[in-house]
Amino acid sequence: MMALFYHWYVTGLVLGTVPEPKHVTVSSVNLGAVLQWDPVTSEDNITYTAEFARAYNENHYIEVCQNIRDTKCDFTGNISAFGIFHFRVKSVQQGNASQWVYVKTFTPDQDTRIGPPSDVKLKSRSGFLDINISDPPMKMKDMTLRNTFVHVSYLVKTIRSEQTFLVLQNLEPWSTYCVQVQISVSFNTAETSRPVCESTSEGKTPGWMIAVILICSLVAVAAVILFLFFVGFYTYKTVHFFFPSCKLPEHYKELLTITPNSFAFLDIQNNKELDEICDEISIVLEQPASPIEAMKTEQDSKETLEEQPLVEGEDDLELRKDIPHYGNLS
Repeated sequence: MMALFYHWYVTGLVLGTVPEPKHVTVSSVNLGAVLQWDPVTSEDNITYTAEFARAYNENHYIEVCQNIRDTKCDFTGNISAFGIFHFRVKSVQQGNASQWVYVKTFTPDQDTRIGPPSDVKLKSRSGFLDINISDPPMKMKDMTLRNTFVHVSYLVKTIRSEQTFLVLQNLEPWSTYCVQVQISVSFNTAETSRPVCESTSEGKTPGWMIAVILICSLVAVAAVILFLFFVGFYTYKTVHFFFPSCKLPEHYKELLTITPNSFAFLDIQNNKELDEICDEISIVLEQPASPIEAMKTEQDSKETLEEQPLVEGEDDLELRKDIPHYGNLS
């Protein structure tokens, strides 16, 4: 196999030709037109030339890419969205060129592949799901999806619509839905957008929830107003305390500025310490007698009285009056 390829390559050089490009195709997305091919060899001195022609004048080719080293040529800015076009490319090496390789009957509006929508937005609204679809931009100048294709529709799951704004109804509340959109135009193939997800709400908001939200809002506003009132009130009081509006009378100011003449004040001013004179006082508490000692003392007193002779007379009567009575002494 290698020997056959070497023989073919050497024969081509002898005949003054080079290998022609292989796998030549046209890649078209959103009305773009890029001619692509595989490199013939790994050598650096190989260049390529690409041209196009309109079908009604196929013998008149217009050169777009000349002696380029890249293996692709962009024809987007040279052709229109409507019509049939032919492309061809050849490889060049050291002044020798290969045979032309043709790609015929390329129709942009029919052969192009439509990309996914440029943007898909979901919005939950009272149990419904709004879908807003943005068309992909076309690569050809002044061309849009709508002015290029007559029938444009969008496939959302099993829903087909020609509008860019759709509404999904009868959805489960508090559920998450993911949407993928595919554009359908005539016979063209289209790519699917990435999944976009959104959660549905409960639907119509009940009256009690509205009342609770309203009451909570009013309470919050009242609390804020009350807080601001107290802050302002205490701020005013503090400022008024440190900077009072009324002033002391002049005679009070004079009294406060007069230096006292008392000896105590002068002594304090001279930093003299006062001498303190103190006397010691001892306090002795008499210990109370115990009950046994008290009874013994009383018994001794009785015995003493019994031993004294009884003398009748005035003196004795006076003496008896002075002696306390402890009971019957006989």
